[in-house]
Amino acid sequence: MVKKVEFYNASELCELIELIEQGKVDGKPFKGDILGGFFKTHHGSYSSYGYSIVRNIHEYWFKNKKIRSTLLSDYQEIVNKYGEQNISAIMSTMHTKAMHVKATTGELKGEWLIYRRFSNRNYYLCLATHDEGDEVIRKMKLDPCLVEFPELNET
Repeated sequence: MVKKVEFYNASELCELIELIEQGKVDGKPFKGDILGGFFKTHHGSYSSYGYSIVRNIHEYWFKNKKIRSTLLSDYQEIVNKYGEQNISAIMSTMHTKAMHVKATTGELKGEWLIYRRFSNRNYYLCLATHDEGDEVIRKMKLDPCLVEFPELNET
């Protein structure tokens, strides 16, 4: 079993919470019965060195373990510019392009900061990955929070 490692940047999370509180970032509500009533916002898309950043780059450039046919000319242009031996420059350029395009198109992914709104306040409850699944997130992460904050059960 391969485990994915995600490093969380505490200052990034605090800045994200501050932006939510200032109304500059708005989370999206979960749909469905299991996580309905909770909100999510992505974090870790840019500054993480864990799985999120790898995922974004991989999803942009590759399909079926090969460079996407629509991006072959872009890739070849990068290799020609830096030379085949300059792997770090090639990877850095591929990273920059993937992050820019995905951010511009709204496809940039990170992990979730999950919270609930109640009485004009946000309660920041947990961090979760996409792969955990709604049932696991609810049972293992959110339900223990609802014991600590029973007023959130009223929403």
